[in-house]
Amino acid sequence: MTGQVKIPRLMISSFSSNSGKTLITCALLYLLKKKNLNLTAFKCGPDFIDPIFHSKVLGIKTFNTDIFLAGKEAGPSLFAKNFIESKADLALLEGAMGYYDGLAGSSPIASASEVAAAYKVPVILVVDASSSSFSLIPQIKGFLEYKNGDFIKGIILNKVTAGLYAKLKEVIEK
Repeated sequence: MTGQVKIPRLMISSFSSNSGKTLITCALLYLLKKKNLNLTAFKCGPDFIDPIFHSKVLGIKTFNTDIFLAGKEAGPSLFAKNFIESKADLALLEGAMGYYDGLAGSSPIASASEVAAAYKVPVILVVDASSSSFSLIPQIKGFLEYKNGDFIKGIILNKVTAGLYAKLKEVIEK
């Protein structure tokens, strides 16, 4: 719930940039659109490239949501206003950089984690598994246990082989 408006929403975030957040976000937008859901998309922060991709997939205007520029009180209100005006069934948000990377990359202020907390949005982390395997387990555990980790509800392993996926999935779920 954001204010008095019930907004079905989900955020895609990650440990860092270049993990596949935009690809996963656009794929989800495409698949959900094919299921005839009315969608809207938001990019956390003042990023103007990724919303172009979101708009291209959906064929509609999409939005940025920035709690630094808009403020922690106005940000959720603008988010709700844009959601209502779009007449969407679901708002899909894409985090910027890493989940805890905020203002100028040197602070958690205005990070995806702060947006998740301000908007009370469940988060799916995209984890790039291309350059490691079981070393991902303590990283995932750390993200789940760190500040605002309670909004993280799922993990997508990206760039992982089928054989390694099965092994990592089992350990991650434990």
